[in-house]
Amino acid sequence: MTVARIELPKHFPNLPQLLLNPLLTCLSTLGSGSSSSNTNTVLLNTLWTINALVKEYLSVKVASGVEVMRKFEEVFHEPVGQVLHVWAEKEREGVDDWVIAEAGRYAFKWVEIACGP
Repeated sequence: MTVARIELPKHFPNLPQLLLNPLLTCLSTLGSGSSSSNTNTVLLNTLWTINALVKEYLSVKVASGVEVMRKFEEVFHEPVGQVLHVWAEKEREGVDDWVIAEAGRYAFKWVEIACGP
């Protein structure tokens, strides 16, 4: 994460898009019952990575961090909101799906961390 913190804006400007593409692909099957174990793994790993990067940028106050956080909020606000929506819907229905539950927890953490209280 330290490497990403130092080099993200300059050397990895497309990282948000690289994380967004698999997230959107996974979202298309989330909650439908048609997702594979590979899709589930990609979904959870992508959400974990987004959370880890957000935590890293918030823990170290660097000028580039503000730019990165703004980009992450812009790129991930809607898809993470979709994960929260699916999670809430499945919880209301009483569906016991550990992947959706874990994805929902990661999405909730992202909102809590990135958007603040």
